[in-house]
Amino acid sequence: MKKLFKIALILSSFALVLSCQEDETTLRYITDNTVNGAWLRITNVNGSVLDVNDSNSTLTIELEYQDSEKAPLLDKVEFSIIFKDKNTGNGDSSATVKLGSLSKTDFQTSKWGLPIAEYSLKLGDALNLLGMKVGDMKGSDVLTLSWELFLTDGRTYKTEDANGNVSAVGAYYSSPYKYTPSFKCGLTNVDPLFIGDYVVTYDEWEDYGVGDVLSVVKDPTDPLTFMISNKNNPYITNPNTSFIKVTVVDSNGNVTLSSNEDMCYGSTCVTISGTGRVNTCTGDISIDIDFGPSYKGYTLTLKKS
Repeated sequence: MKKLFKIALILSSFALVLSCQEDETTLRYITDNTVNGAWLRITNVNGSVLDVNDSNSTLTIELEYQDSEKAPLLDKVEFSIIFKDKNTGNGDSSATVKLGSLSKTDFQTSKWGLPIAEYSLKLGDALNLLGMKVGDMKGSDVLTLSWELFLTDGRTYKTEDANGNVSAVGAYYSSPYKYTPSFKCGLTNVDPLFIGDYVVTYDEWEDYGVGDVLSVVKDPTDPLTFMISNKNNPYITNPNTSFIKVTVVDSNGNVTLSSNEDMCYGSTCVTISGTGRVNTCTGDISIDIDFGPSYKGYTLTLKKS
């Protein structure tokens, strides 16, 4: 065990050195290949999941500005939205719609000595600009907030201008000039969204194959609990009476698992527990099942048939 620990320590140190070298190489590449360039780094996001049924649901992006001239090139940042309709009959995709802007005076100095500012988008305001109302937007639709950076010398930078070395660096230097929030839908009852037949898309425990169909029924005792029937499970001895119970515990679709009775594989019966998440807009299910105390976190994903 000590020998393994030493090897792991050496490998992790080597990986850390390589990582530092890669970060330095990336920064050197950006600096050497940019003439008075500039970028906006996303430092924080609040409201990354918007409730399509709440006009007050708000996305707030914090941006930090940096350039090779120590910030005198900053002029303003203009924001836009674009909506892509993924559902027939509930609206049309939009062209790019202008929102507002941040001027240089809207930026404060961060703890790193760099200009930093927040920009907020309220869902109700976005819907008004798009000519839509609450209820028109669905959970599978796409709403993207984008921005364009204007410099004092007339140059601009937007998402189309960001090459892979800036937009996909990740970590500190990521500057994609856009952000697409996820959606959730207010949920007070799992019926009818989560009731019906589901198709298995992944089963790590391997009771089911991809494409198998499972029935999901409501729990008569709790409006926020549904039950996944085990009747199509070929490996257990009590398929007709046992269910995996899924309870939605918050507005983001986080769930906890239990069962009405143990699942019995021959003479071995196991208690079901676990956690997961459901999409409160589309009804998709992703759960991590614990089979007794020894076999934990086996993922099962289901899509509404």
